[in-house]
Amino acid sequence: GSHKLHSYAFLPPRKPAAAPSAAKASRKRGSAPPPAVRVLVAQRDNSAAVWEVDTGARTAVPVPGACAPPAGHKHEPRAVALSGDGGLLASASDGEARVWSLGSRQCVRSLACGYGLSVAFVAGNKLVAVGTKSGGLQLYELATGELVHENASAHSGAVWSLAVEPGGAALLSASADKTVATWSVVGEGGGGGASLAPELSADLGDDAMCARFSPDGGKMLVGLLDASVRVIH
Repeated sequence: GSHKLHSYAFLPPRKPAAAPSAAKASRKRGSAPPPAVRVLVAQRDNSAAVWEVDTGARTAVPVPGACAPPAGHKHEPRAVALSGDGGLLASASDGEARVWSLGSRQCVRSLACGYGLSVAFVAGNKLVAVGTKSGGLQLYELATGELVHENASAHSGAVWSLAVEPGGAALLSASADKTVATWSVVGEGGGGGASLAPELSADLGDDAMCARFSPDGGKMLVGLLDASVRVIH
């Protein structure tokens, strides 16, 4: 594409269509082409678009009509994230985060935030976390759009990446201050409130650009500015 990519998220795989019984009988093992992968990307034209990637041919084409409209943000979105059920998209930009319904392509919630560089759904999609350019973490209740918790000094540099632990009990942040940190998600909003409690922090000696939990939650994988990947147990 002609637009700079700032962030991406993999969409849930489509369920394969049932093959006719005759085709099943004649299909040879290994002859089926690899499935196409759909990727949601934040683009420089202020939109969030879906691209379909053919992993066999190593090509990608945009999916018509499957995006948040370019008019969705005043500034280019710097981060996108999908809800756990795949029905909602969160996008973050300078001064605003938005939550979209992927079914209707309509904005269902606007969140006034700092300069958002990363975003994630937490607490079973009841809360939205935003990591900012100034190093802060902001937590919003999705139902009301209310800011329920803010840690303005969570990091001393930009929060480039947020990831949710499998099961949703913790949030992982990666920052330009060369550290990654984990945070317990306390509460789910509503009358009980919600907050992020600090857990662990690790200094990696270089800018932490992206971080993810392993599928079992037992490891953290961190991409650094020097193009290396660090595994933390």
